[in-house]
Amino acid sequence: MILHDISRGIFKAPPYPGDPEPRIMPLSRISEGADCNLSALSACLHAATHADAPLHFIEGAAAIDELPLEHFIGPCLVASSSAVPFPRLLLRAEAALVPEDADRLWVMGVRAVGVESQSIGDAETHLAFLKKGFAVLEGLDLSKVPDGEYFLCAPPVLIEGSDGAFARAVLIEWR
Repeated sequence: MILHDISRGIFKAPPYPGDPEPRIMPLSRISEGADCNLSALSACLHAATHADAPLHFIEGAAAIDELPLEHFIGPCLVASSSAVPFPRLLLRAEAALVPEDADRLWVMGVRAVGVESQSIGDAETHLAFLKKGFAVLEGLDLSKVPDGEYFLCAPPVLIEGSDGAFARAVLIEWR
């Protein structure tokens, strides 16, 4: 088994235009006499590798903690084109999505889509995918993996009532 971390770090990934820069704030430090090191994080929940909930674009829709985990865990395909049917489809940067892709991919059996960019597209594209029920992963790093089939494990952090959450995305390759 080979593990491929396809996540982007919170402090290395550029924030989406207009989003705040992530910050880590020390609360206590052993070096200053405390019993433990303790820190707080301030960041947009849509920074680095993350999952979008329908609530991100649809008022009153499902929050991140209400999404089925099976959308984020299972067989997937890394590809440069959105023309391939697979339950979970991770697309390289050159594969741009448009609203019409939501219907086409849904009919093909795709239920989760992931992209390397910080966004799958404009508001209309988000709405098309989130209204259909797609799981959306953004900010992936597919640069070190070839196209092909993998097992995806990328559950979002459990943040109740949230419009999104960080995810540690890992591809598992069986050899």
